[in-house]
Amino acid sequence: MDLSGMDMTNTKLTGADLTGTDLTNVDISTADFTGAKLRDMDLSGMDMTNTKLTGADLTNANLLNVNLSGKDLTGTILDKYKANGS
Repeated sequence: MDLSGMDMTNTKLTGADLTGTDLTNVDISTADFTGAKLRDMDLSGMDMTNTKLTGADLTNANLLNVNLSGKDLTGTILDKYKANGS
C-alpha cells in the first residue's frame, strides 16, 4: 500500500495491518498505531514524538534515527528491528 505524501496527523489506525506500507513523507507524529501491524516498514528518521505504539508489531521495521525514549512500548513486538545501536 502506498500512503506516501499523505497527512496522517491525528489518524487512528488501531489494529490496522500496514505491513510493508510506504509512508515516505507522511506525518505520523500524532497517529495512533495501537495494536497495528507495522512489519517490514521503513520508519527511519520519522517524527514519532506523540505517536502511540502500544502493542504494535514492529517486526523487521527500520527504526534508524527514530527517538523512542519515553514511549510506552508495552506489548510492542520489536523482533528483528533495525535501530541505532542495535
